Amino acid sequence: MQKTKSFTLIFIVCSFFLIYSCAPDTTCKLSLKATNKNSVPLTGANVSVFASIKTGTNAPISADVKRSGVTGSSGSIDFTFDNEAIFDVNVTYQGVVNGVVTTYTAAVAVKLEVGKTVSKTITLPF
Repeated sequence: MQKTKSFTLIFIVCSFFLIYSCAPDTTCKLSLKATNKNSVPLTGANVSVFASIKTGTNAPISADVKRSGVTGSSGSIDFTFDNEAIFDVNVTYQGVVNGVVTTYTAAVAVKLEVGKTVSKTITLPF
């Protein structure tokens, strides 16, 4: 009788871990890289990721789901989201060309998929 109780307890515990360890991965990862037109990585580029919501005839508004950051030495930055979505990405970079400080911008749209990493290189026009 004692062996049956022990076996039942072990079976329940193992079943619990098996069921919850097999939960599907619903996270979505976004890996962005900012470069110039010569494919040189841009360190210190400001990156904003956001969802635009159309509101009838009014201008689109930004949804609550948004992320921002600055690219590292490789020109890259990574974000993780809980669910799939379509996001707008804006990249801004201040660069010096011919001794003049200029702000460059680029914008793209990305579609995130559940359980996958979406990689995108954004080229700024200089």
